[in-house]
Amino acid sequence: MSDANFETFMQRVASEESAALPDSSAIWWRAELRRRMTEQARVTRPLRIAERAACVLCIAAAAVAGATMGVAGVTPFLVVTLVAGAGAAAFVLRGTAE
Repeated sequence: MSDANFETFMQRVASEESAALPDSSAIWWRAELRRRMTEQARVTRPLRIAERAACVLCIAAAAVAGATMGVAGVTPFLVVTLVAGAGAAAFVLRGTAE
């Protein structure tokens, strides 16, 4: 932004009637909420990384096992794997809803 653009912007802002400032309790509440969310994200980061790594390892293990079983063994194996994965996901999601 050039100096001329900045000057024009500042004049436009100064000429407009400014909106009322938010209540101090609302500002504090938003800051507290942001702090809590940041703290929660920081604390749960290792769990999210471990969960993703476990998912990748399970998919790789399923692919290797499916490849070694042949076509006849792949279908039941995939069905059982998908059901187990859905159950695990439901269990994890149930814990986050509390």
